[in-house]
Amino acid sequence: MRRTDNGAASGQDNSPARDALIGKDGEVRELDDTFFATAKRGRPAMPAAERKVRMNLMIEPEIAAQLDKLDNKSAFVNEVLRKALG
Repeated sequence: MRRTDNGAASGQDNSPARDALIGKDGEVRELDDTFFATAKRGRPAMPAAERKVRMNLMIEPEIAAQLDKLDNKSAFVNEVLRKALG
């Protein structure tokens, strides 16, 4: 998740309902039946404009071997293609 200027992760739910669960000291209160009655499972969906697109490409084995050595292949490929495609 991207971070905002105040250090909070963007995409966080800053709704009044969420704020009611967290005290001024940062402690979370006990979750009650009201919370569980309206809670939704999982992470909220990412906005369509921020989603990445899956593409399947055929590359040479030597290139694949080099990419496999990297921790974050997607970030590397995105950066290289962004520079190459201008």
